[in-house]
Order: sequence, then C-alpha cells, then structure tokens
Amino acid sequence: MKLSKDFYKKLDKTLKENMVNKENISIIQKIDWNKEADRCLKSLKSFFDQLDFDQFKDDEVGVVDIRWNEYGGDIEIDFMPDNDFDTAFDQGCIMNSSAIDNDEFFIEYFDCMGEESHKKVDDDYFNLIYIFYLMFHEIIPVLIKDSCFKDLPRKTPYYISFAFSHDDKEPGILFPDNKDETNKKEMLRKKILETFKAYSDKKYFNLKLEPVSKVMFLGSSEGGFDFCSLVSKENGDEIFNTCDDFNLSSFFEDGLSESAEENFDRASEILSEIIKESSKTEEFQSIPKDGAIEFELKLLGVKQKVLCCINPDGTVVS
Repeated sequence: MKLSKDFYKKLDKTLKENMVNKENISIIQKIDWNKEADRCLKSLKSFFDQLDFDQFKDDEVGVVDIRWNEYGGDIEIDFMPDNDFDTAFDQGCIMNSSAIDNDEFFIEYFDCMGEESHKKVDDDYFNLIYIFYLMFHEIIPVLIKDSCFKDLPRKTPYYISFAFSHDDKEPGILFPDNKDETNKKEMLRKKILETFKAYSDKKYFNLKLEPVSKVMFLGSSEGGFDFCSLVSKENGDEIFNTCDDFNLSSFFEDGLSESAEENFDRASEILSEIIKESSKTEEFQSIPKDGAIEFELKLLGVKQKVLCCINPDGTVVS
C-alpha cells in the first residue's frame, strides 16, 4: 500500500526532532515503509482470516487492541469485551495472541532478532514504535473494509487502539467505527466534556479556580488535523492546557482536502454542533465563570473563528 504524504511528513519530523542516534536515523531513512505497511496489513489479514469467531459469540468485541510487545519485538492483538474505552482495560481480555512477527524486519534493517531489538535500538526504540503507530493509522482504514475483519462480532460502538508496550495502561485510539459519524462525534464530545471536568476538578489545582472566559481549540496546518484546547481568562492569559489531541481527520471520509481552509470550515461545523450540545451538561455547569464563555477555533497560519458563545446557564448567545 502507498502511505500518505502526511505519514512521511510526521516521519521526517520524528527523525529530526526526537531521534538521538545518527545510525538509527540513517537506517530508518532507508526503510521502505510502503513495503512494511504491506507486510503488516498482510499479516493482520491472515490473523483475522484464521481467527475462530465462535469464541466471541457469548460476548462481542468492544476494543481491538493492537499492542507492541517490547520483549519479542512482535505485535500482539488483544480483544476486550467492554466498549467503554475508559474501563475496557480493567476488565481483562477475551483473548491475546501474536499477530505480526517483526523478526525479518529487525534482521534486515538492524541485524538482530526481535527479542534483541530493544537493546539494539536503545534510546530510539520508542520513536521506532511511534513510526509504526503512525503507519497503523493508515493500515486500519484498509483493514476494516476487508471481509476478514467485517465478520468479527463487534459491539456498537467499538474501538481499535494501539499500545506502545506490553504493559501500556493508556493505549491511543487508532480508530472509532469510521462508518458511524454519530459515534465519532460522541467520542469528540466526550473529550470536550473531559476538558471541562479536568479544569473544574479541584484535585488538579491548589489555588482557587479562576473564572473561564474563553476555550480555544488550537492546531497547526502541518501534519494531520489535531487540536489541543487552551482555557483562558478575560485578559487572555492561559490558565489550563489539556495538551490533548482532538483529531478531526476521521470526519473527512475522502481524506483531508488540499485546502486547509476547507478543512477548517468543516472542523468549525463539527465543533460548533458538539459544543452547543454539551452546554447543558453537568461538566459545563461545573466550570467557574462570570459570564458567557467564548469558544474559538484557530488553525495557525490559516484561519481563526469564534464558533459560539455560551451563557452560564448553557444557552447559546444569539
């Protein structure tokens, strides 16, 4: 398969900003990542083709967890029955099995077996896993359209995640059910409510909480369509930063447009709708405020826009 320009842009950024060993950088620059994506996709299809779906008849899958095993360098898959992503990993899995053998990859490029890879790649090992994580963002949309995956008994909604280690307790979500826009909006709504809740939770702050005047979703036009939220007071000073990704790229069924402005306008529609729907919630009401809160979307170097203003009682300022 052919990986996107976005993948290679993020790969290049990782090599320049995060990796420390020049030899590792040189090796990774020579890797044919399109070939590796093909290899991983083929292994995943084979894994699901051979999977006995009868073991899921009593409890459908809520989370398909793709998990890097640092002890062997292979990639495992866990199946969780719970589809509440926040608690799914507390319940234990239905089954766990190795799905992708990376021995040939490590032999070809790093002259070692998978079980020796952690020591060989050393300080850059996490960055190498991160590159696979980026790659899986593009593999998964292809996989879920294949018949081998479609037959998997799944709950609605279900999630596909990626964990950076065998014992990783907080895997990243690779994919919500891409056919269900309602589900994707619900995930985004949940993250926005978590932002409200995190700021109003006094255990995070020793000082008195300051009234909020603005919540800004700030992003860059380079690589993906991710935003973090910044909470500020009336004078514009930042008082809270979630440092969290609100990734809106999954709302673009045909991929991101070449026009950053078109993407921005679509993101504005999505966020405006979700913020207005969330304004009557307990999480919004818990935020300290002296007046209406302004919600703004800003894409650096492209555009910024006030999405809406919400009164303290949750009504939208007309």
